[in-house]
Amino acid sequence: MGALHGHLMHPHENLDLRFRDLKVMFYQIANGDLDSACEKFDGQNIFLHVDSSGTTWFARNLSDVKGGKVAAGDIDNRFAGRGPVHTAFNDAALTASKIFSSWDSEKIKEVFGDNTWYSAEIIHTANPNVIKYDTCALIFHWDGTGSRDPITGHAISSKAQASAFKMLTELLPENIESQGHSWKIGTSFKANLNKLTQEQLNKATVDLDKVCESSGLCQTATLKEYIAKNIRKDFLDSLNLSSDCARLVMMRMFDEEGSLPAPSITKGMRPGLKASLRDVMKKRKNLREDYLAPITETIREVSNLALSGTSSNLVSIHEKELARIQDSFDSAVEFVENSNDYKKLGVLNKNKDQLQSRDQITSSQEGVVFKFDGNSYKLTGKFAPLNQILGQAKDWSK
Repeated sequence: MGALHGHLMHPHENLDLRFRDLKVMFYQIANGDLDSACEKFDGQNIFLHVDSSGTTWFARNLSDVKGGKVAAGDIDNRFAGRGPVHTAFNDAALTASKIFSSWDSEKIKEVFGDNTWYSAEIIHTANPNVIKYDTCALIFHWDGTGSRDPITGHAISSKAQASAFKMLTELLPENIESQGHSWKIGTSFKANLNKLTQEQLNKATVDLDKVCESSGLCQTATLKEYIAKNIRKDFLDSLNLSSDCARLVMMRMFDEEGSLPAPSITKGMRPGLKASLRDVMKKRKNLREDYLAPITETIREVSNLALSGTSSNLVSIHEKELARIQDSFDSAVEFVENSNDYKKLGVLNKNKDQLQSRDQITSSQEGVVFKFDGNSYKLTGKFAPLNQILGQAKDWSK
C-alpha cells in the first residue's frame, strides 16, 4: 500500500521468525486456519480522521497528519491534472465525507477520538493497476490505524483502537452510491484460498527442514540466526576477527540500529583485511537475499498453491479478467524483449525466474493478508513478479 501506511511484510522479511513458526504457518494455510485472512487489494492508500464537527480530513504522509487540515477539496487540488489518479482520490474523498457527514457527534467521538486516523484503501474502476476490478470500493484496514501524535504525526498506539475499529466495522454501510458509482464499503473481504493437500504440506515442511538442518540448526532457530551462521562460516571465521569486531560487522550486515559504517569498523586494519570486510558489508543485502532464497522459494510455492485459481471479491468474471492479465503479461514480455533496454531486460530476466509463462498466472486476487503471532503478513503468489514485469511496459493496463 505504501504512503503513510508503510510496508506490509512477506513472511521471509521478518528475520525474527523461527523455522518452527514457518511450519506452523504452513499448517494453518494447509488447513484453512489463517487468522483474519482477508483479500489484499491492488489499490491506493489514504488515511482519514473525522473531527468533532463531522468534517473528514485526509492524509497521505506525516506532514498531512501534522497539519491536520487536508480536506476533500485539498485532495481534489493535490491530484488535479493526474487523470485517473485524480478521479480515484477525489471520488474516494467525497465518498468518505458523505459516509461520515451523517454520523452524530457521539459516534464520531467513540470511533475517531481526538486524533485517531484510519488506513483506507481506494479501489476505483477508472484507475486500475494490475487488476481491473469491476466495482469501486473503500476498504478500511486495521494495520496502520491508530492514534497519532499531532506534533510529529507518528503512530502512538493501535491497541487502544480495537473497540473503536470494531464499532467502525459495525457502523459502516455495506454499499453507497457516490460520484456516479456504486461503492462497496467495509473493513475486509474474506480471501478466497485453497487448502493444501497433505502431500503439498509435507513437501513444504521437508524443504524447510533441509535448509535448517544444512546449517546444523534446530527448529527454534530464527531466520536471522540462519543467515548469521552462514555469513560467519563463509566469510568471517577465516579472518580471525576479535569478538567485538565480529559483533560490529554482524550488526552492519543486518543494518541494526546503532550499527557503524564500514570505514569506522575497519579503521586501522591491514589493507587486505579491510578490503575483504568492506566488500562483504557492501554486499550485505544481496547476501541476505541469497541465503534466504531457498526459504523464500518455499514460501512462494505455498503461496502459489493457496492462491491458484482463486478469484477476487471485486472481479465479477474471473476467467475474463484472468485472460486479460495473461494477455497483458505476454504483451509486456514482447515489448521488453524488443526494447533493447538493458535495464528493462534485466528486470524481466530477474522476474522470469519466478514467472516464466502466462499459464502460471492463475488468480485474479493480488494476495492475502493475515495475522500470525501478533504481526501482519502478506502472501502474493505470482503477483510480485507479474507486477514488476508489467511495470516495464507501456500502457499495459489499457
